[in-house]
Order: sequence, then structure tokens, then C-alpha cells
Amino acid sequence: MLQEEGRPVRERVEEQGAQWLSARDDLEQWLGGHGWRATVYAGDDPRIGHGRTVAPLPACWLATAALTAGER
Repeated sequence: MLQEEGRPVRERVEEQGAQWLSARDDLEQWLGGHGWRATVYAGDDPRIGHGRTVAPLPACWLATAALTAGER
């Protein structure tokens, strides 16, 4: 999302009135380096809907993370 190919997504988000705050291309590895056990899902992955229909989104992801004790 930080590379040039992510520009259209960032622009679309801003056109819709939302503010682009941050992004990482290596989210699982980055969180892991800080003691978190993380999983990243695509924004249209049915697993993030918890049984509900997931609306189609521009390329985006949902990350879940848990801080592991003693791994900081």
C-alpha cells in the first residue's frame, strides 16, 4: 500500500472523505518483531465477516494481533 501501485487506493479513500492514516506492506512481520502474534486477512475475506456478508472493499486488510507475554 505504500508503493506506487497503492496510490489509486489511497486516492479513492481520500475522495470518499476518509483520512489515510497509515499502512505497512509487512504488517505481520513488523508486529511479530514487536512481540505480537498477528494474522492479516484481505478485506473481502469471508472469515472477517463472522457469518455476515462482507462488503467488497478496495484492496485493504484486517489484522488481528495478540501481544505475547515475555516476547517484547
